[in-house]
Amino acid sequence: SRIGLILDISPRQLERVLYFATYIVLDPGETKLVKQQVMNEQEYQQAVQEYGEGSFKAGMGAEAIKTLDTHFPKAKISMIKVDRHLLKKTDYDVKLTNGTKIEFSNKGKWTSVECKKGEVPASLLLKAITRHVAKNYPDAKIRKVKKKVSGYEIRLSDNNELKYDLLGSFKGHLSKAEIDNETEDEVTD
Repeated sequence: SRIGLILDISPRQLERVLYFATYIVLDPGETKLVKQQVMNEQEYQQAVQEYGEGSFKAGMGAEAIKTLDTHFPKAKISMIKVDRHLLKKTDYDVKLTNGTKIEFSNKGKWTSVECKKGEVPASLLLKAITRHVAKNYPDAKIRKVKKKVSGYEIRLSDNNELKYDLLGSFKGHLSKAEIDNETEDEVTD
């Protein structure tokens, strides 16, 4: 494939990276790893033990890699958890060293971003949502965004929970039942 030729890795290795089966070194830091080196889970864990957490940057899944590099360029990954569900497809939870948690679908698209400190990068959000929040909640920061089939759910630093459609039009506050249902989903995941 052309991408494999550009990256100088085999089509099989490229496929494994794109489908979350292996890691690719994005930045070797001061380690003996090589940029674009492909590693399986065991090799990745050995490298983390040998060189220390955060000493190099590696990723998996094209969309996930692009999302992390674009919206969290200085953040380092502290943990990747693969969730294999019985009835649902596999998804991935990525924790960054700054406390941010990002959930990715099996296709590598982000489904949820929660920032414990700071706020969700505006570049991840629709402009209509950021404008609405800035106008109506000027002192609040967007701490969490969840992308759903029907639109977006937003949690603000003042604990307001808001709903928006897919175009970013405000649809109201989340009801207590919706908030309780979301909490139950998080507990069972």
